[in-house]
Amino acid sequence: MTSEQRKTSFEQYVCFFFNDLEIYEDLNNNKEYKQEIITAVRDFLKSADVDSAYKVYESFFKAYWIGTSEKENPFLILIEKMKNFEKLAGRLTSKQRDHYVHSAFVFLIGIAIYQQNSKYKKTFEEYALCKNKYLNPYDTNNEEFFYRWGLASLFHDIAYPLEITLEQIKNYANFICSYPKEKTDNLKVTLELCNFEEFIKLPTINPDPKYEKDFMTKYPNYKEEFPSDAIGLLSKSITTSFSLNFNEVNNNINYFMKAMKEDNFIDHGLYSSVIMLRWYHYLVKSTKWNPAYFYYPIVDAASAIFLHNYFGHLIKSFDLEPLHAKDHPVAYLLILCDNLQEWKREFYGQDSSKNKYPSTDFDISITDYKLEIIYKLPNSCSEYSDPSEIKEKVNKLLTIDDVFEEYNISIKEG
Repeated sequence: MTSEQRKTSFEQYVCFFFNDLEIYEDLNNNKEYKQEIITAVRDFLKSADVDSAYKVYESFFKAYWIGTSEKENPFLILIEKMKNFEKLAGRLTSKQRDHYVHSAFVFLIGIAIYQQNSKYKKTFEEYALCKNKYLNPYDTNNEEFFYRWGLASLFHDIAYPLEITLEQIKNYANFICSYPKEKTDNLKVTLELCNFEEFIKLPTINPDPKYEKDFMTKYPNYKEEFPSDAIGLLSKSITTSFSLNFNEVNNNINYFMKAMKEDNFIDHGLYSSVIMLRWYHYLVKSTKWNPAYFYYPIVDAASAIFLHNYFGHLIKSFDLEPLHAKDHPVAYLLILCDNLQEWKREFYGQDSSKNKYPSTDFDISITDYKLEIIYKLPNSCSEYSDPSEIKEKVNKLLTIDDVFEEYNISIKEG
């Protein structure tokens, strides 16, 4: 298969997915959301810039907007703020790079894998469409995957401004401590969100009285099952996925948050998941939607966002194996696609030597058995890049042969 054929095949994978996709609102309420998304995706695949990426975000969040009277979709405003903050403030850090175009690519890589790999597709369907847990999944073709995956992939980096802010302050603190040179004690800088315990409170969402009887028949124990705060909901999701003890997981996450303060770092995945939960909780509650829509697909997507950074810590804390696709298919796919997406990422930082993958393009081939990806780099750049690092990281986090028997990453110059 030639390079051009591989590139074309990626576009075909994505188009094949949309050919099969059904969107409930299109079929039942005469909307044209699927066509709007397809148009945005095709434009993005041609140019892969911030303007075309915005159209991808816009078309998805328009299709799955939980309606209130706001003139502007707050999720689009949030994502735009993240993009602008990253581009401007990232210049004051050593190695910040794009996460806006990146997330749109992550979204499409996941779609391509779902379309081309029947093992992953079957695993997701057994997990998400099992009606002994969640009784209200989309019955339209592939839409439950599309919804959960879109939420997780397009939202997974929205809290990066917090991480950038801490890095800026740390850089400045290190500089002012650098004189006189014999002075070795640096200032310790931490970033703490005050009133965080109040911020994460998410009171139980009650069903609309008109549908309460039907809802309680389906979910009789939902008040006892789902905690009333974001950290509790994440803990519950992780506990269920990995057969762990709720209190131990909840304590571990709280310890992790304390460690962030003590060890001087921010986990953007944690805060991205909390922001998503908080915003969607308000929308579902204020519009009187079915609470199950929040407690199942949205919480599932949020826990995937949290796990895309936190799972390495979870492995060490609970002596877990690398993530199996069946335990949390959306988290599995997000970790994989997030680590693979290393092309067309604008570098904003001050130290260009830390831009290990200045890739301009890529080739990809996906089958039921094999995943192969080639990063195209400018001449003389490959000496700084080692794709085995990516492969090693993925293998530590994921049981890759759950989905692919063969998995290759390589570099091509020119």
